[in-house]
Amino acid sequence: QHSTERHAALPTWLQRYNWRRPHRSLQRKPPVSRLYLEDNLLTTHTYSLVFAKPG
Repeated sequence: QHSTERHAALPTWLQRYNWRRPHRSLQRKPPVSRLYLEDNLLTTHTYSLVFAKPG
């Protein structure tokens, strides 16, 4: 595939990978199923960056 074809296909691939495809390490759930869990490192890290008080 050419770069432009890969670029065009990426959003569809990401949607399937993150929202639809079951992952064995997540008990056959897609990654998005962990998005709002308290122990989600990405959510925790993002929250601390967005709501951190200036030092």
